[in-house]
Amino acid sequence: DNAPAYALYRSLGFAQCDTTVHMRAQSAAPASPVRPPSSTALRRVLHKEWHRTWRARFDLAQRETPNGVRELLPISEHEYRRPWFVRLLGPGLARLSGQHIERWHVEDGKGLIATLSIAGDAGGKGTHDIQIHIDPAHEASLAPLVVERSLASLAALPPCPVLCETRASNEALLAALRGREFSEMAVWHTLALRLDAT
Repeated sequence: DNAPAYALYRSLGFAQCDTTVHMRAQSAAPASPVRPPSSTALRRVLHKEWHRTWRARFDLAQRETPNGVRELLPISEHEYRRPWFVRLLGPGLARLSGQHIERWHVEDGKGLIATLSIAGDAGGKGTHDIQIHIDPAHEASLAPLVVERSLASLAALPPCPVLCETRASNEALLAALRGREFSEMAVWHTLALRLDAT
């Protein structure tokens, strides 16, 4: 919403390369049961398996991210392949900070097609955060499933605002969130300037 700054960056040669939408629900609405599509499995994964399958999650992120975004903002393996001490200390630190962590995989016969990560505030004083990643080829069919799964997991926790960030191009996921009482909190544009262009 800062039009003068946006115009200034554009005048200097910056180009918009990505847009993310930050969604917020006042609290987790009651979940409705949604059946996974046939030949698709939704299952909760434990901490060790989540980190052991970092390569599959990295590959999913590559498929989910538009080519133009990846060219300017490459996805790093380090975002998914966490050091051993992070894997070791993570669960204990989450408990000490009052977080309830859940992670879910959605798989078909070929591999991982979606992930859901939930960080709930067990103390009821902050926010619940959900991260959803879906293969674009499956977004339309899986978006309602993962949104309802996140709401079902949060139902056992104290009511808090629920936050979720996703790309503006993920229209089916945004529609599923809006259908469950999420609304736009902010829209962020990422602009980039290629200094290596000839």
